Amino acid sequence: MEDKATIGVVMDYFVPGITLGAGAYAREHDLRLDTRWSVRADWMPENPHWDGVLLNLVDMDHAMEKLGSGIIRCGNLDPVSVIQDLSPEEIKNETEHLCKKEEGRPFIFSGGCEITVNTPVEHLLTMRTASQPK
Repeated sequence: MEDKATIGVVMDYFVPGITLGAGAYAREHDLRLDTRWSVRADWMPENPHWDGVLLNLVDMDHAMEKLGSGIIRCGNLDPVSVIQDLSPEEIKNETEHLCKKEEGRPFIFSGGCEITVNTPVEHLLTMRTASQPK
């Protein structure tokens, strides 16, 4: 029997939408899903042998240190205090800072959780533009 790739999901509190969405994606792509809860990444498994991980509001450096440098990490601007509430210029700066910090590492840029309905579309467009390679 062929081993399935495993995607870890690390969240600081239970968010049904993330779990349901990740589960649907995993089923569609024949992946295994391993969901863990960790308060601001104070606990993460040491080298869990995941092929990728979705991170919800956890420190990306800490995640890389705990999970290994080869794992693909996805995340993680705060969806409310950054994406929803900051100005487009501040969002641009936060996005560029995170993308620069992650340059050369296996990384997929995204919000750290679901985007709220109160988030202006302009903020999402700013994130997309600022995350593109220069």
